[in-house]
Formats: sequence, structure tokens, C-alpha cells
Amino acid sequence: MTTTRCPTSGGLSLRDRDQDAITAAEEEKPTLILENPEPATTTKLKRQPSPDPQVRTETTTRIGLYFQEQVFQDAKSAYLVDLDSQPDPATSFARWIGQVLDRHNRLTPERRAQDAKTLGEEPKGGKGFPRSFMIPASTVIDMDQAIKQDRKAERYVSVSQYATEAVRAAIADARRRNGGTLPTPPARLPNKPTR
Repeated sequence: MTTTRCPTSGGLSLRDRDQDAITAAEEEKPTLILENPEPATTTKLKRQPSPDPQVRTETTTRIGLYFQEQVFQDAKSAYLVDLDSQPDPATSFARWIGQVLDRHNRLTPERRAQDAKTLGEEPKGGKGFPRSFMIPASTVIDMDQAIKQDRKAERYVSVSQYATEAVRAAIADARRRNGGTLPTPPARLPNKPTR
């Protein structure tokens, strides 16, 4: 097989030029080594000016939660109720989850135990599934501290159980504020919905 040489490219074929470009790009890549990387942490930068009052500049982290289907659907409905009834509502479902956890974190261990008792057992209809959300890292740190406080009060819950109790309490509150019912949520919630 003969290689066709291009007179204007120094006699190199297209394949040779492509390989040279790839090799040069790999040699120019800077190497960044982090001693203690935090793999699931990102930082959102605030844009100037920002019409959205909920743009966060703090570090966020991904949290995985396990939901039963009915609790997840009710949570989406509660988010919609809060969107229309709160003065400064969360502008995304993930932010709503973060706000719900923040509220739950601020309760005393006794109040969290009382709320869990009032809510009763989680409905176990159908198959459960995991969902992950990007929420403020400070919320996760506060949640870990709250779970430790609960353990000191001899109440042992997992992260998912803690989060589920927080979400179920928010659902109950939204249902109460909406006259005892919840709207049917769409299959896909809008991101930054208009009010």
C-alpha cells in the first residue's frame, strides 16, 4: 500500500498529522494530583448579576436516597404545593430535598422521634428505588450530626431512613396546608418552574 503525501503539509499523510496532533495534545496535558480528593463534591459559581435568589455559591455533594414509589410521588406533589404556597420556594426538586433535610436537621432528637412516631410506618407498596440529589455539603454534615444526636438518644436510623422521615414530614405538612390533598405530579417535574 502506498501512502499519499500532501505537498503542502510537509509530506505527511492525514493519518500521520492526526497522530502527531493527538500525541502533542497528550504531551501538553497538565497533570493535577490531589492528595485528598473529594470525588462527589462540586462548587457552583455565582453568575453576576443573577436574577435567581437561590443560586448557591457553596459546595454541594451528591447524596443517594432510597424511596418507595408512593413516597416519591407524594414528595413530588408536596414540592408542587410548596412551589405555589411558600414565599421563597425551592426552584428544583433537589433543592426542595435539601430544604426538607435542613428543616429536619434543626429539630431536636426528641422532636424527630415524636414526628417519626406520628408518621408511623412507611408505606411498603411496590418496589423501592434509589435516587441521587446534589445538595449543599453543609446539609449533609448537619444531617450526619443529627443522626449522631439521635444515636445518643438511643434512636438508630440510617441516612435513607432519616431522609425518608424528613420527606414524609414535609409531605404531611404540604398535604395539611393544601386542604388534606396533594396534586397529581407530572411524570417529569419542571426545572426552575415559573410561578
